Amino acid sequence: MPYQFIADFSMNRIASFLLLCCAFFLHLSSVSAQFRVVDADDGQPIAYAYILSPRGSVLEMTDSEGRASAHHGKVRVTMLSYESQTVDADSVRNGEVRLKLVGFPLHEASAASTDFLKFSTAFRDVFRNDGRIVLYREGIVDYYYDFATHEMSRKVRGERRFVHPDLFKVGKNKPNLYDDEYLNLCRTVSIEHPEKIGERGDTTIYKGRVSGFTVDSVSVCIRDPKHHLFRAIIRQHTCPAPVSKLVDKLLRYRKEKDVIDWMYSDEDQAWSHFIGARSYRRCQLGKKPILEESTKDVVVTDRCVMSAAEMRDDAKRTERLTDFVLPDNMPDVGIDNLEEALEGLECKE
Repeated sequence: MPYQFIADFSMNRIASFLLLCCAFFLHLSSVSAQFRVVDADDGQPIAYAYILSPRGSVLEMTDSEGRASAHHGKVRVTMLSYESQTVDADSVRNGEVRLKLVGFPLHEASAASTDFLKFSTAFRDVFRNDGRIVLYREGIVDYYYDFATHEMSRKVRGERRFVHPDLFKVGKNKPNLYDDEYLNLCRTVSIEHPEKIGERGDTTIYKGRVSGFTVDSVSVCIRDPKHHLFRAIIRQHTCPAPVSKLVDKLLRYRKEKDVIDWMYSDEDQAWSHFIGARSYRRCQLGKKPILEESTKDVVVTDRCVMSAAEMRDDAKRTERLTDFVLPDNMPDVGIDNLEEALEGLECKE
């Protein structure tokens, strides 16, 4: 009997040792899957880059030091103004993902107070339910900014839409969207009474309030003067108006993430230096929750200054573009084969 006890005790110790070894190696595996995203030219960290899953969902954004959390398998690293890169998170070389800068060959636009700024943009909107695309839009829009009144108008020059045939139809297991609005630059929000709450390197974090919203928001400003890039990010803003609260309750709407990411070529954040923007929203919807995601991107393709008369004549043009092509510097949304991703959707132009 004593020998049996000793044998059982020894086996327990061996089993415990093996479990500890497994836990240790799992920990090492998790640590090895962490990486930093840096600029390929100077090795500086790229803050708040997007980490996408193989299906295009945003897993996270890197922190102010360019660090990503532990991930396993294939992920895609992307950000406006940089070439995206797909990597195996478990075997990132030297623990760094190095992204190459993409140029924005835009003309500088200086103007008198009586002039208008026209900037042409390309846009792409991707809406997903549980990772499946249910609405895809792309197009060309011209914006006209009045330097005197600071008002802006827009003209849609061309658009293609691909829609799931059952979208917005009532019924069980039907695809649905809480928000299918466009990223309209005429209806932008701004931070009110920003209060600086942190600073690290070229990244400054502010806390404030957003126009039209009644809750505190966090704004992040990132300066990269070497590359003439300046980002302003508004994160986690919500609209708690009573009507919205009632609708949210009826639809069982639960927001998880909400980001608006603006990029400029100058720190003044003027429209004449605007480069592009991304809006990303993720939420749960319904009794049996559907993961709803929307990624909306806008990139400036050209800009010029014109007089009021020239602006009126230009805005009156009615021809629609049908054979337009999106520019190469559109941000990555995790779609390798667009034709395959849009299979089963109905095209509407």
